Amino acid sequence: MRKIRIIAILAVMLVYPSFALSEPIVFIVAGQSTAKCGLVEEVATGDLRTPHQLKEYHVLDMDYSEKPRIVQTFDQRSHFGPEVRFVQLYVKANPSREVILLKMVKNGSGMTRWSPKWPGEYDQWTGDLYRILVDFVIEAVDGRDVEWGGFLFVQGENDSVYPERARAYVQNLRNLVNRLREDLGAPKMPVMTSEVSPVLEKYPHQYQVNQAKINAALTGRDMFVVSNSALGYREDGIHFTSDAVLQLGMRFFWTYRTLLK
Repeated sequence: MRKIRIIAILAVMLVYPSFALSEPIVFIVAGQSTAKCGLVEEVATGDLRTPHQLKEYHVLDMDYSEKPRIVQTFDQRSHFGPEVRFVQLYVKANPSREVILLKMVKNGSGMTRWSPKWPGEYDQWTGDLYRILVDFVIEAVDGRDVEWGGFLFVQGENDSVYPERARAYVQNLRNLVNRLREDLGAPKMPVMTSEVSPVLEKYPHQYQVNQAKINAALTGRDMFVVSNSALGYREDGIHFTSDAVLQLGMRFFWTYRTLLK
């Protein structure tokens, strides 16, 4: 009986090699504080369920440490981002795929720091977060064969304050996307970025930033802008509520499915 069982398993692996041997899929999440403003204490335990398909979850939170840490569960830290609901929905649709999740965030960071090029007066900040991001991703993957599933970028509030940064946003976003794909050897990696809509009085150039995101997506490939329409904000008018963070993650997944069709 044991020999028959082993032969049956081998037969399944030969007929469905992708099921048994497919490489893990990697999703990269990056941005500023809006990428991590969900609070664990505000949501039900079930909403933060960590699927067994999530094999690795590396987090580099630049506001706490310059070294990444491996997180075991979605509720291990005090806060979370849209990656929670995104991964939950992804593995529900793809139950046989192993997922590696890589997240890097820095409060208040603008495109002066995320873009590998900045054609303005902020050259001293050019690309420092970008360089850290690439090193972080490459070190986490550690030379393994992986599929680059997508890049989720939650950022733009900082640039909505300054007119010169808002004007340069479209080119800086293109530079970020093109260079990241090149440096990772992932020319077709899907890219998704979310709209911004903080308090208008403090962030008067948000419409220009959102239009820049749309323009970059329209002129690029495999890139999409995720709507944040009707998502709830906290009293500060800048950060999403915990429920809104989960909803944003759902919208990222819906958008991801659209990109793959």
